[in-house]
Amino acid sequence: MNRGKKQMSAKDIKKKDKETKKIAGAIGPQDVKEPTSTWKILSKFPKRIAAKDTAEVKSTAKRVEAKKKKLHSKHSKRTTPGEVERDITPYAHRHPESKKVVKNIEKQSVAKGLRLTQKLSKTKK
Repeated sequence: MNRGKKQMSAKDIKKKDKETKKIAGAIGPQDVKEPTSTWKILSKFPKRIAAKDTAEVKSTAKRVEAKKKKLHSKHSKRTTPGEVERDITPYAHRHPESKKVVKNIEKQSVAKGLRLTQKLSKTKK
């Protein structure tokens, strides 16, 4: 019948783990010695297609580089260059309150007023 397997000793488990790590290390970095260039990859295709692909690769690289420059460029986010009059400049980001928020604020102010009048009337007696 089916018998339960005996557990390996700690020494054997450690030895097995060591061997697997050694094998994994041998396979990994030695296989990839030199990086492949785009020209080597595209040399397998016809020249016209390869030329189109290289142009595409260059344009995307240029676009990515421009985005990175814009992202990492040093510019102040809080101040505007030069003297600017406060009355003339519009709001940078306007967040008008919704009808629901205005309604809640009105109700809260009315309730606050009622509480205040009740409190004042109690102290007079």
